[in-house]
Amino acid sequence: MSHESGFFHRHRSGSTSSTGSNSNSNSRSRAGSFSAGTFASMQEDQLPQTETVYQPYVHPVDAAQETAPGSNEEVMGQDSKALIVSLIKQVKIGMDLSRVVLPTFILEPKSMLEKVSDFLTHTELLVATTRMQDSLERMVGMVRWYLSGFYLKPKGVKKPYNPVLGEFFRCMWELPSDSKTFFVGEQVSHHPPISAFYASNRKEGIVAGGSILFRSKFYGTSVGSILEGSISIHHLRFGEDYELTFPSAYGKGFLFGTLVMELGGIVTITCKQSGWRAELDFRLKPMFGGDYNTILGKIKDINTGNVVYQLTGRWDQRIDMTDASGRNPTTLWEVTPDLARQRLEKLKPCPMHPIESDKLWEKVTQAIVNNDQQVATDEKARIEQSQRDAVKCREEQNATYQPKFFVRDEQGNWVYKWFNKTPWDPSVEDEEFEAGGIIG
Repeated sequence: MSHESGFFHRHRSGSTSSTGSNSNSNSRSRAGSFSAGTFASMQEDQLPQTETVYQPYVHPVDAAQETAPGSNEEVMGQDSKALIVSLIKQVKIGMDLSRVVLPTFILEPKSMLEKVSDFLTHTELLVATTRMQDSLERMVGMVRWYLSGFYLKPKGVKKPYNPVLGEFFRCMWELPSDSKTFFVGEQVSHHPPISAFYASNRKEGIVAGGSILFRSKFYGTSVGSILEGSISIHHLRFGEDYELTFPSAYGKGFLFGTLVMELGGIVTITCKQSGWRAELDFRLKPMFGGDYNTILGKIKDINTGNVVYQLTGRWDQRIDMTDASGRNPTTLWEVTPDLARQRLEKLKPCPMHPIESDKLWEKVTQAIVNNDQQVATDEKARIEQSQRDAVKCREEQNATYQPKFFVRDEQGNWVYKWFNKTPWDPSVEDEEFEAGGIIG
């Protein structure tokens, strides 16, 4: 690979050089104070250019906290409700909430950068589509994989941490097929909040990239989180590009009833090369009757508009597929008790850079898990103030932050600097790896 030659040195044993270790330890020692200068320096630190070591990561949030199928609601305590009522008095309908400080009890203890990576939880389903020779079968497989990214959710209304500028997240999955899927995400802009990401398993013929702008709005009795942007999945073996969009999330029950989070909106999965498009309608529960988490969908020919498959069900339980006339039903996707045991383990870097998501938010996460809202609030405020100070520090120096891993293209889209769509060549490549955020 060209990345390996003259750019970074790979240790096949997986060890990290002494230079890399010192760099991380020095940055870690600076992380304690988070002064403006040191935080800005951490944002601009370059990672060691040696192969990253990945290992299992024990997250403070136990998997048992993930909700079972059908479990959407959470009862809010009186103290929490009082805080929400006080907050609501300070905002107006339609107001952008990106600059509003939210109470920590409604936070999901993970960064939005990691939340995006959850879409690859069942990366084996994505890889499986590379072995499907029929283009319509591949589109059905892509829809199945897409739907697999939603059922992992916290109870009630929880919002991931807003990533700070320069924050990044890396992870990796090892597949039974003796290949690896790598993910790199970075917060490339804070106002507006934009997350860029890239994933690669070239050995299996899959590369993905995109960016999302997150907007939150207050609607009077609910809060909406709107995701603007898309992700492109590139099938290298077939020369196909699949463009995917995302539903919006809505939190309800802040004033009356119980807290509940729903997904709503029409999303599309489009492949211009094959001529197939899937349209999925995530439906909000009606005020009276109806179910949570319902979905209707169809797969159709882009050129003729003819529908070949219809989809219906609940995205957190089961989705069935029929032909265009509603006959020949099959189960497209189902959440079963065995599903958790079948999930591939998400591996994370060791050691982590101090502005890597898990490390950066470590104390906030632990405090939330311990139900210590005061410590969580203090630690969250410390990180956010450090970011504001770092911005001011750069302004005084007339400097502009430059992202580590992503750059804007001519159309203004955020693109991974080492984006690689070259088909895998087993005669010269043995395995894919990541070093300093560079996948090669």
